[in-house]
Amino acid sequence: SADTIISSQNIRSDLHREILELLRMSSFILFVTLLAIYVVYRFFRFPRNYPSGPWCVPILGYFPFMGSQSSHFTFAQMKKKFGNIFSVQLGMLDCVVVHGWELVSEVHKDKEFVGVPGIISMILASGSEHSDKRKGLMFTDYQPWSKIRKVCVQGMKSSGFERSKMEPIIQDHINVLCEDLKLNNGEWPNFYDRLHTMYYNIVWDMLLDTSFHDEKRKKRILEIVASFFNSDAMEVALVNFTPFLYKVVLKFGLFGIHKLKAEHEELLEMIMDIIKDHRQDLNSL
Repeated sequence: SADTIISSQNIRSDLHREILELLRMSSFILFVTLLAIYVVYRFFRFPRNYPSGPWCVPILGYFPFMGSQSSHFTFAQMKKKFGNIFSVQLGMLDCVVVHGWELVSEVHKDKEFVGVPGIISMILASGSEHSDKRKGLMFTDYQPWSKIRKVCVQGMKSSGFERSKMEPIIQDHINVLCEDLKLNNGEWPNFYDRLHTMYYNIVWDMLLDTSFHDEKRKKRILEIVASFFNSDAMEVALVNFTPFLYKVVLKFGLFGIHKLKAEHEELLEMIMDIIKDHRQDLNSL
Protein backbone atom coordinates (compact mmCIF):
# COMPACT_ATOMS: atom_id res chain seq x y z
CA SER A 1 0.00 0.00 0.00
CA ALA A 2 0.97 3.69 -0.28
CA ASP A 3 1.38 3.98 3.51
CA THR A 4 3.73 0.99 3.57
CA ILE A 5 5.90 2.44 0.75
CA ILE A 6 6.15 5.86 2.45
CA SER A 7 6.99 4.22 5.78
CA SER A 8 9.70 2.12 4.13
CA GLN A 9 11.20 5.19 2.49
CA ASN A 10 11.20 7.06 5.79
CA ILE A 11 12.97 4.16 7.50
CA ARG A 12 15.66 4.06 4.79
CA SER A 13 16.07 7.84 4.98
CA ASP A 14 16.41 7.73 8.78
CA LEU A 15 18.85 4.84 8.53
CA HIS A 16 20.90 6.72 5.94
CA ARG A 17 21.10 9.80 8.18
CA GLU A 18 22.11 7.69 11.17
CA ILE A 19 24.87 5.99 9.17
CA LEU A 20 26.21 9.35 7.95
CA GLU A 21 26.10 10.73 11.48
CA LEU A 22 27.90 7.64 12.77
CA LEU A 23 30.58 7.99 10.08
CA ARG A 24 31.08 11.66 10.90
CA MET A 25 31.34 10.89 14.59
CA SER A 26 33.73 7.99 13.95
CA SER A 27 35.91 10.18 11.71
CA PHE A 28 36.02 12.89 14.37
CA ILE A 29 36.90 10.39 17.11
CA LEU A 30 39.60 8.86 14.89
CA PHE A 31 41.05 12.29 14.12
CA VAL A 32 41.11 13.30 17.79
CA THR A 33 42.65 9.96 18.77
CA LEU A 34 45.40 10.20 16.15
CA LEU A 35 46.09 13.80 17.11
CA ALA A 36 46.34 12.85 20.79
CA ILE A 37 48.70 9.98 19.95
CA TYR A 38 50.83 12.34 17.86
CA VAL A 39 51.01 14.95 20.63
CA VAL A 40 51.91 12.34 23.26
CA TYR A 41 54.49 10.81 20.90
CA ARG A 42 56.09 14.20 20.27
CA PHE A 43 56.09 15.01 23.98
CA PHE A 44 57.81 11.80 25.12
CA ARG A 45 60.05 11.38 22.08
CA PHE A 46 62.63 13.98 23.06
CA PRO A 47 64.68 14.36 26.27
CA ARG A 48 63.66 16.97 28.82
CA ASN A 49 66.53 19.28 27.88
CA TYR A 50 65.51 19.32 24.21
CA PRO A 51 65.26 22.95 23.00
CA SER A 52 61.81 24.46 22.92
CA GLY A 53 60.19 25.58 19.70
CA PRO A 54 56.92 26.43 17.97
CA TRP A 55 54.02 24.02 17.57
CA CYS A 56 53.99 22.43 14.15
CA VAL A 57 51.54 20.70 11.85
CA PRO A 58 51.86 16.88 11.54
CA ILE A 59 53.82 15.80 8.44
CA LEU A 60 54.17 19.38 7.12
CA GLY A 61 55.86 20.68 10.25
CA TYR A 62 56.36 24.45 10.38
CA PHE A 63 56.31 24.90 6.58
CA PRO A 64 52.77 26.37 6.43
CA PHE A 65 53.97 29.25 8.64
CA MET A 66 57.33 29.93 6.98
CA GLY A 67 55.93 32.47 4.52
CA SER A 68 57.45 33.41 1.18
CA GLN A 69 60.65 34.93 2.56
CA SER A 70 63.90 33.03 2.90
CA SER A 71 64.05 30.68 5.88
CA HIS A 72 66.84 32.55 7.71
CA PHE A 73 64.58 35.61 8.07
CA THR A 74 61.90 33.44 9.67
CA PHE A 75 64.47 31.83 11.98
CA ALA A 76 65.75 35.29 12.97
CA GLN A 77 62.22 36.21 14.07
CA MET A 78 61.84 32.93 15.96
CA LYS A 79 65.14 33.61 17.73
CA LYS A 80 63.56 36.63 19.44
CA LYS A 81 60.99 34.35 21.08
CA PHE A 82 62.89 31.10 21.69
CA GLY A 83 66.49 32.26 22.07
CA ASN A 84 69.70 31.34 20.25
CA ILE A 85 68.94 27.61 20.32
CA PHE A 86 65.50 26.30 19.44
CA SER A 87 63.87 23.33 17.74
CA VAL A 88 61.59 23.30 14.72
CA GLN A 89 59.99 20.53 12.69
CA LEU A 90 60.57 20.94 8.94
CA GLY A 91 58.45 18.47 7.05
CA MET A 92 59.02 15.17 8.83
CA LEU A 93 62.50 16.04 10.06
CA ASP A 94 63.20 17.44 13.52
CA CYS A 95 65.80 20.20 13.44
CA VAL A 96 67.66 22.27 16.01
CA VAL A 97 68.55 25.80 14.91
CA VAL A 98 71.65 27.43 16.42
CA HIS A 99 72.27 31.19 16.23
CA GLY A 100 75.43 33.14 16.93
CA TRP A 101 79.07 32.75 15.91
CA GLU A 102 80.28 31.36 19.22
CA LEU A 103 77.51 28.76 19.52
CA VAL A 104 77.89 27.63 15.90
CA SER A 105 81.66 27.31 16.35
CA GLU A 106 81.09 25.28 19.51
CA VAL A 107 78.73 22.92 17.68
CA HIS A 108 81.15 22.43 14.78
CA LYS A 109 83.90 21.31 17.14
CA ASP A 110 82.03 18.06 17.81
CA LYS A 111 82.17 15.49 15.01
CA GLU A 112 78.67 14.25 15.90
CA PHE A 113 77.27 17.45 14.43
CA VAL A 114 79.08 17.53 11.08
CA GLY A 115 76.86 15.01 9.32
CA VAL A 116 75.09 16.10 6.13
CA PRO A 117 71.36 15.28 5.77
CA GLY A 118 70.28 13.07 2.88
CA ILE A 119 67.90 15.63 1.41
CA ILE A 120 67.21 15.70 -2.29
CA SER A 121 69.33 18.83 -2.91
CA MET A 122 72.33 17.12 -1.35
CA ILE A 123 71.69 13.94 -3.35
CA LEU A 124 71.77 15.89 -6.60
CA ALA A 125 74.83 17.93 -5.66
CA SER A 126 76.86 15.00 -4.33
CA GLY A 127 75.86 12.35 -6.88
CA SER A 128 74.57 9.77 -4.40
CA GLU A 129 71.93 9.28 -1.71
CA HIS A 130 74.42 7.20 0.32
CA SER A 131 76.59 9.30 2.61
CA ASP A 132 79.68 7.13 2.09
CA LYS A 133 79.51 7.60 -1.70
CA ARG A 134 78.95 11.34 -1.84
CA LYS A 135 81.49 13.53 -3.58
CA GLY A 136 82.75 16.95 -2.65
CA LEU A 137 83.97 18.64 0.51
CA MET A 138 80.59 20.24 1.28
CA PHE A 139 78.36 17.19 0.94
CA THR A 140 80.13 14.36 2.79
CA ASP A 141 79.88 13.17 6.39
CA TYR A 142 82.64 13.42 8.96
CA GLN A 143 84.92 10.50 8.03
CA PRO A 144 85.24 11.15 4.26
CA TRP A 145 85.08 14.90 4.89
CA SER A 146 88.05 14.80 7.29
CA LYS A 147 90.13 12.85 4.75
CA ILE A 148 89.28 15.19 1.87
CA ARG A 149 89.92 18.24 4.05
CA LYS A 150 93.31 16.89 5.10
CA VAL A 151 94.36 16.41 1.47
CA CYS A 152 93.13 19.90 0.56
CA VAL A 153 94.94 21.58 3.46
CA GLN A 154 98.19 19.72 2.72
CA GLY A 155 97.97 20.65 -0.95
CA MET A 156 97.31 24.30 -0.15
CA LYS A 157 100.20 24.48 2.31
CA SER A 158 102.63 22.77 -0.06
CA SER A 159 101.82 25.35 -2.75
CA GLY A 160 102.37 28.28 -0.40
CA PHE A 161 98.67 28.95 -0.02
CA GLU A 162 98.76 31.11 3.09
CA ARG A 163 97.15 34.29 4.32
CA SER A 164 99.93 36.40 2.81
CA LYS A 165 99.01 35.00 -0.62
CA MET A 166 95.24 35.21 -0.21
CA GLU A 167 95.02 38.82 0.97
CA PRO A 168 96.45 40.43 -2.21
CA ILE A 169 94.07 38.38 -4.38
CA ILE A 170 91.05 39.40 -2.31
CA GLN A 171 92.18 43.03 -2.22
CA ASP A 172 92.64 43.14 -6.00
CA HIS A 173 89.09 41.94 -6.64
CA ILE A 174 87.65 44.36 -4.08
CA ASN A 175 89.50 47.21 -5.79
CA VAL A 176 88.04 46.15 -9.16
CA LEU A 177 84.55 46.11 -7.63
CA CYS A 178 85.04 49.58 -6.15
CA GLU A 179 86.25 50.95 -9.49
CA ASP A 180 83.21 49.48 -11.23
CA LEU A 181 80.96 51.17 -8.68
CA LYS A 182 82.68 54.52 -9.27
CA LEU A 183 82.15 54.21 -13.02
CA ASN A 184 78.44 53.60 -12.37
CA ASN A 185 78.12 56.47 -9.87
CA GLY A 186 77.69 54.05 -6.99
CA GLU A 187 74.70 52.34 -8.57
CA TRP A 188 74.48 48.78 -9.82
CA PRO A 189 71.15 47.24 -10.88
CA ASN A 190 72.34 43.68 -10.27
CA PHE A 191 74.81 44.36 -7.47
CA TYR A 192 74.11 41.01 -5.79
CA ASP A 193 75.06 39.15 -8.96
CA ARG A 194 78.20 41.26 -9.29
CA LEU A 195 79.14 40.52 -5.69
CA HIS A 196 78.45 36.85 -6.25
CA THR A 197 80.73 36.89 -9.29
CA MET A 198 83.48 38.50 -7.24
CA TYR A 199 83.32 35.69 -4.66
CA TYR A 200 83.74 33.05 -7.34
CA ASN A 201 86.48 35.05 -9.05
CA ILE A 202 88.45 35.08 -5.81
CA VAL A 203 88.08 31.33 -5.26
CA TRP A 204 88.80 30.59 -8.91
CA ASP A 205 91.86 32.85 -8.88
CA MET A 206 93.20 31.10 -5.80
CA LEU A 207 92.68 27.61 -7.18
CA LEU A 208 93.51 28.02 -10.88
CA ASP A 209 95.27 31.38 -11.02
CA THR A 210 92.60 32.78 -13.34
CA SER A 211 89.28 34.64 -13.05
CA PHE A 212 85.84 34.30 -14.55
CA HIS A 213 85.64 37.65 -16.31
CA ASP A 214 83.32 37.43 -19.33
CA GLU A 215 83.84 33.90 -20.57
CA LYS A 216 80.49 32.34 -21.46
CA ARG A 217 81.34 28.96 -19.99
CA LYS A 218 82.29 30.36 -16.62
CA LYS A 219 79.29 32.67 -16.60
CA ARG A 220 77.13 29.63 -17.18
CA ILE A 221 78.74 27.96 -14.16
CA LEU A 222 77.77 30.97 -12.05
CA GLU A 223 74.20 30.82 -13.31
CA ILE A 224 73.83 27.13 -12.47
CA VAL A 225 75.39 27.42 -9.02
CA ALA A 226 73.29 30.49 -8.19
CA SER A 227 70.08 28.80 -9.36
CA PHE A 228 70.93 25.68 -7.36
CA PHE A 229 71.41 27.54 -4.08
CA ASN A 230 68.48 29.85 -4.72
CA SER A 231 66.06 26.96 -5.29
CA ASP A 232 64.33 27.45 -1.95
CA ALA A 233 60.75 27.43 -3.20
CA MET A 234 58.27 25.97 -0.74
CA GLU A 235 57.63 22.83 -2.80
CA VAL A 236 61.36 22.06 -3.13
CA ALA A 237 61.91 22.68 0.58
CA LEU A 238 58.97 20.44 1.43
CA VAL A 239 60.41 17.61 -0.67
CA ASN A 240 63.81 18.09 0.96
CA PHE A 241 62.33 17.48 4.39
CA THR A 242 59.75 14.84 3.52
CA PRO A 243 61.80 11.68 2.86
CA PHE A 244 58.98 9.47 1.56
CA LEU A 245 58.57 11.86 -1.42
CA TYR A 246 62.15 11.32 -2.65
CA LYS A 247 61.48 8.35 -4.90
CA VAL A 248 58.24 9.77 -6.27
CA VAL A 249 59.88 13.07 -7.18
CA LEU A 250 62.88 11.41 -8.80
CA LYS A 251 60.76 8.91 -10.73
CA PHE A 252 58.16 11.30 -12.13
CA GLY A 253 60.34 14.39 -12.40
CA LEU A 254 58.20 16.57 -10.15
CA PHE A 255 59.13 20.13 -9.15
CA GLY A 256 61.54 20.49 -12.08
CA ILE A 257 63.86 17.80 -10.72
CA HIS A 258 64.88 16.68 -14.22
CA LYS A 259 65.98 20.23 -15.01
CA LEU A 260 68.05 20.34 -11.83
CA LYS A 261 69.68 17.02 -12.70
CA ALA A 262 70.45 18.18 -16.25
CA GLU A 263 72.02 21.40 -14.95
CA HIS A 264 74.06 19.44 -12.43
CA GLU A 265 75.41 17.16 -15.17
CA GLU A 266 76.16 20.20 -17.34
CA LEU A 267 78.02 21.80 -14.44
CA LEU A 268 80.15 18.70 -13.85
CA GLU A 269 80.98 18.46 -17.55
CA MET A 270 82.13 22.09 -17.70
CA ILE A 271 84.23 21.74 -14.56
CA MET A 272 85.91 18.61 -15.92
CA ASP A 273 86.72 20.49 -19.14
CA ILE A 274 88.26 23.34 -17.13
CA ILE A 275 90.32 20.88 -15.07
CA LYS A 276 91.49 19.22 -18.29
CA ASP A 277 92.54 22.60 -19.74
CA HIS A 278 94.31 23.49 -16.51
CA ARG A 279 96.27 20.24 -16.54
CA GLN A 280 97.35 20.88 -20.11
CA ASP A 281 98.55 24.36 -19.12
CA LEU A 282 100.54 22.90 -16.22
CA ASN A 283 102.09 20.23 -18.44
CA SER A 284 103.18 22.87 -20.94
CA LEU A 285 105.18 24.75 -18.31
